Amino acid sequence: MAYGLRPANTAGAGYHTGGFVEYQINPDEYNTAIFNGSCVTMTAGKGITLLPVPVATAATTTGVLVGARWTNSEGEIKFGQSYDGNTTNEAGSAYAFVALASDTIFRVQGTAQFAAAQRGTPRTATTGATGSAITGNSNLTCTNAVASAGSSALVVIDVVNDGKQLSSATPDLLVRFAS
Repeated sequence: MAYGLRPANTAGAGYHTGGFVEYQINPDEYNTAIFNGSCVTMTAGKGITLLPVPVATAATTTGVLVGARWTNSEGEIKFGQSYDGNTTNEAGSAYAFVALASDTIFRVQGTAQFAAAQRGTPRTATTGATGSAITGNSNLTCTNAVASAGSSALVVIDVVNDGKQLSSATPDLLVRFAS
């Protein structure tokens, strides 16, 4: 089952704290659910918005949604691993928790068996911009077809080394956003 992009590590020698940045979502202008593991971008006048798939370039990607908080129509502050996009939420009260694309390594499900030649190659984040209302997870995956360097959002670093992924038809991959 696809789960979108999950922060797995930090690029470089720094510590990985699982940190995120909080950005405002404007539910008056943007009333679509955003699922955990979905690629998001900063849009002028709207705050954080969901990127349509396939995500073909990293240039527009601010990061990956890892949670949200908002105030519902009853005045209750809600926290979730996804944002529900409900138009009855209190205007201006929705915030996205975003793992930044610039310095994070992500884990994502691939769409075909892994081969060593895939390391370092450009890929596209694909499948869908939706997710599960039950789990709150995105259904975003990483295509295993090579994309051109200028039109790909992700670069494959490696397969998750747990003894099961090399032979899997849908392996878990470690990826970074293309620069």
